[in-house]
Amino acid sequence: MRDLRRILELRSENHSQREIARMLKVSRNTVRDVFDAADAAGVYWNTAYNLS
Repeated sequence: MRDLRRILELRSENHSQREIARMLKVSRNTVRDVFDAADAAGVYWNTAYNLS
């Protein structure tokens, strides 16, 4: 999932799931899954921006 970091970055900019899905050309379900996984793991853009 190459867009994981970009999804988290856009989330930190307060874009909606629908907007993110449209901008990245991925499904809303994919965006929701990333949001859910990040929330469960406690990972947000400020901690994920430097991950490889």
